[in-house]
Amino acid sequence: MNETNITGLLESFEDPTPQVRRLFIRVEKPLPFRFRPGQYVSVRIPGSGMPIFRPYSIASAPNPEERFELCFKHLEGGIASQYLYSRTAGQILEMNGPSGDFALSDRDASRALFIATGTGISPIRSMLQYLFQGGFGGSARLLFGVRQESDILYRGEFERLQRKHAGFRFLPTLSRPDAAWKGLAGHVQDHLPALLQTGPDLEIYICGHQSMVRELHVLLSRHGLHEEQIHHEKYIVA
Repeated sequence: MNETNITGLLESFEDPTPQVRRLFIRVEKPLPFRFRPGQYVSVRIPGSGMPIFRPYSIASAPNPEERFELCFKHLEGGIASQYLYSRTAGQILEMNGPSGDFALSDRDASRALFIATGTGISPIRSMLQYLFQGGFGGSARLLFGVRQESDILYRGEFERLQRKHAGFRFLPTLSRPDAAWKGLAGHVQDHLPALLQTGPDLEIYICGHQSMVRELHVLLSRHGLHEEQIHHEKYIVA
């Protein structure tokens, strides 16, 4: 898909945690706004010199309302996240996109394993929404790693999806759980071997810290997964 200039109106925002913000944007142009689940937009960050652009994954599925969501972490000293945190409802955001090859495979796979950490859940959420809105009847599992229970983004949504679809399992894991936590503990890498059922009908989608992505890629290759079965995002948000 070719990149284009995008003008979006920031309709509202929400802070699910003290460090994370969700932006709800309505596209003003171009219309219709088309993208593949998993892709990102590059937000224009104005300044005294040449403008810079920073990529942010779209956190929602395509919809006829021409709206989409961005979900990002406020990075201390990060000029892009500081700029986005300063935006208020009613202001305009200028972007380029949509861009990126991190998208659902065209192969007819019946099983999917999604692995995310932190705000890397954004493109994964877009993919899951699209899959199940389209009547996906296969098996999908989401392994989502965060530090603490309060950091589990979209928890209610994923739990509802699990109740509604027998083929979907939501598996949050905490690297710093408290004594009351009854779920998985540790990093996503710790739990992958137990979840992995290899085969040509499996597609794996990964988004999160670069070190995690690299480690998982090596681990999956050792388990016999082919390169075309492993999909991951390749940009860094700052």
